[in-house]
Amino acid sequence: MTVDERIYQIACSFPVLRKKGLEDGDIPGLTPKGFYDQKLAAFVYNGSHGALSSGEILVLEFLLNLFDPHIYPSFNLGRAVQVWDIAHLQAFLNAVIRTVNGQ
Repeated sequence: MTVDERIYQIACSFPVLRKKGLEDGDIPGLTPKGFYDQKLAAFVYNGSHGALSSGEILVLEFLLNLFDPHIYPSFNLGRAVQVWDIAHLQAFLNAVIRTVNGQ
């Protein structure tokens, strides 16, 4: 499995992204075969994302940070813990475990 495929699978584990149309291609930069960090970053940081909640933005920032924390350091774990519900925290923890295990 490629890094791109892994990040897409991790993205799909977050209920809010599925609800926002991830699997229909409605989130730029996230596809089953390719992760385009610059497209996703533009979507998140350049105001082209429309009406995303702070929790939804945190999920996208997490994915960018997971891809490269040196380029995308904006993810705030403390804020995520305060904002996300248990399903999103579980998706986050599973993603971290999966990444550490190289899956």
